[in-house]
Amino acid sequence: MKTSLFEKAGIKKDLSDAFEPKYLAKLIKEILFLPKEIVIPELGIKNLRQ
Repeated sequence: MKTSLFEKAGIKKDLSDAFEPKYLAKLIKEILFLPKEIVIPELGIKNLRQ
């Protein structure tokens, strides 16, 4: 995910293939509004453009 986390930690990392945080935020919002009976025990996210 494209954030400044690595930069702030002094780590140089190529984030050219990383996804924008707005996509994760949208996904989290959708999950939060699911009915309470639905449980998502695990979630994996991968950029397929790599």
